[in-house]
Amino acid sequence: MNFLSGINLVGAILGFVVGVFGFIIVRYWIRPVSAYARLKRRVADAVEAHLSMLSADAGSDAALGAKESRKRLRKLAQELTDTFHHDLPQWYRIRLRARGELPPEAAADLMKLSGAKQAAPARKGAEKIKKRLRIETLEKELARAPRNRQVEIEEKLGVVRAERKRMRDALDGQKDGSR
Repeated sequence: MNFLSGINLVGAILGFVVGVFGFIIVRYWIRPVSAYARLKRRVADAVEAHLSMLSADAGSDAALGAKESRKRLRKLAQELTDTFHHDLPQWYRIRLRARGELPPEAAADLMKLSGAKQAAPARKGAEKIKKRLRIETLEKELARAPRNRQVEIEEKLGVVRAERKRMRDALDGQKDGSR
């Protein structure tokens, strides 16, 4: 029973306590906060995709992906509300409110955006969502960034522009194929 001597026992207990504390921090703070950040990015991408679909569609409901886009916006609104009320720790909800980020209101605006059939009201709704979630576009971030970060942001912006072009081309292909 030499391994249960005083110093080994204290080390084992201390290691167990640190492990439990680390698990709690990761499970109940870090994971929910990072999941919320990923959800915000998904919302921003879905809003941009929906706007480009409405712009390409010129207001009619004929596009094949319009229904899926609306469904995706409604699902993201539900996820945003659930994440805010059930997953995020209380201290982070307080922090979000203090910095002016309003996820429940943004979720309501997402629901309204999913029902928009014209591009002009949809753009106004998208701006409200971005404002309520404090989502900055890469163009704005590039304008404010220091020189050492500008190259990195320009690369991201290039990727985003290429993805948007690919999505527009895919939508055009769907329209041509459905005629």
